[in-house]
Amino acid sequence: MSENKQKVDVVIDSNEAAMNESLPEKFVLHEDVSDWKIEPMKEGDIKIDNYLFERKTPEDFASSVMEGRMREQAQRLGDREETAYIVIEGNMSDFSDLEHTNIPPKSLRGMVSSIMARNHIPVVFCSDQVNLADFCVRIARKHKEDANMSFQRSHSDLEKEVDFFERALVQIDGIGPKTAEEITERYDTLVDFLTDSKSSYVKIDGIGEATADSIKEQLGGSTQKQEAEVYNI
Repeated sequence: MSENKQKVDVVIDSNEAAMNESLPEKFVLHEDVSDWKIEPMKEGDIKIDNYLFERKTPEDFASSVMEGRMREQAQRLGDREETAYIVIEGNMSDFSDLEHTNIPPKSLRGMVSSIMARNHIPVVFCSDQVNLADFCVRIARKHKEDANMSFQRSHSDLEKEVDFFERALVQIDGIGPKTAEEITERYDTLVDFLTDSKSSYVKIDGIGEATADSIKEQLGGSTQKQEAEVYNI
């Protein structure tokens, strides 16, 4: 193990632990966790140092959108002093297989895009609880290991916007760090990119026809106007 490898302390919300009894175990057994506790939390489900994680399943996310709670929750998370993430225990493709919801998958993908673009909160899809716990621990540990890394909040709004822009882009399947950097040089904001056309995407180095189709499919071809109609944003 590297001498510089940091350990982290984990706090799990008591309600979340009660409803998902297997979740605490995934953190307790993680090799990079030094201490843990379960206690009530006002916001978020997991806190690791100065990083707050709201855990949802695809079903939870859809229910929050359908009941009108998701926008308010994202706003509260964005107002917190901690750096917030929304971690979804599942894959984006799971939105297409949900039952008991009348919200189209493309609208759920649109809400993901809206949260990332407007609330500056990364939404990360993790396939299962093990990967979800591992992601939360690793991202907090990486922040701790390098206090100057670009993920940290900056006092400069411009630096924060560019940093968030690149973070959000690499969460989209088919976009890697180099392509993300190319995109940030072409577009001023994430919303500008998300609402642009496929024909513009294929002009970017690293994005071909298939990748452009995949990006549009993941985002449901959403535009700000469409999101406003669905969510009254």
